[in-house]
Amino acid sequence: MSLIKTEGYVLKNIEFRETSRIITLFSRDYGVVSIMIKGGRKNNTFSPEIFDTYSKSSFVLYTPHSGEMYKHKESSLITSGIPLSKNIVTFFRVSFIFEIVLKVLPKHIPSNDIYCIVDNVLFKLFNHVNNDKNILYIYYFILNLLNILGYDIDTKHCIKCKTPLNSNAFFSSKGGGFFCSNCLNNNNFINTEINVIATLDKIKNGNLKSIDYNIFESERKRIKNILISSLMYHLGLDIEKYITYI
Repeated sequence: MSLIKTEGYVLKNIEFRETSRIITLFSRDYGVVSIMIKGGRKNNTFSPEIFDTYSKSSFVLYTPHSGEMYKHKESSLITSGIPLSKNIVTFFRVSFIFEIVLKVLPKHIPSNDIYCIVDNVLFKLFNHVNNDKNILYIYYFILNLLNILGYDIDTKHCIKCKTPLNSNAFFSSKGGGFFCSNCLNNNNFINTEINVIATLDKIKNGNLKSIDYNIFESERKRIKNILISSLMYHLGLDIEKYITYI
């Protein structure tokens, strides 16, 4: 078996037999993979934080034969996931991100775009664990994930006639975006003001420092409804247990 090197985040960690464990890793180069860690339950063999949920580590692995798991050769910790568990809201927000990753990415299918977004968002969350404003990074993740998967929410134009959105608009996840008042043709929509659309545009483009947080807070429920309805409609995700935290 040949050796490969990669880095990634531990999504799951289960004990296996008396001394080993199996982890599910979201890796930069190989997507979601399962790894057998022989002796991984012996603290004197490996630093236990390497395999903690949501820790980021580098790995040297043996490539598997068909139908087998990757096998661990060596690893080193980059960032411990432990700080994320010290704030229950942030922990659930991170759990929300990785549950989506597990559901939308088939195993062994690399997605550098999604990995880079997750890596960027996790870096921010590690540095803002106790700040509720870190919800902006979660919304940034949602908007950019939808874009990568082909469900971009256009925050500039009416989805039907392509005219610029410069007044109130109407969002429909089924319709695929915002409609101007002239193009609205159903009652299943979320009525939005232009400041909501402008805030969504800033979040999508990562211009978080330019957001008026008072406006965001006043419209947070509406922004959340737009993003959650899009996730549920396009990706069929059951995210009920995370609603309180996002």
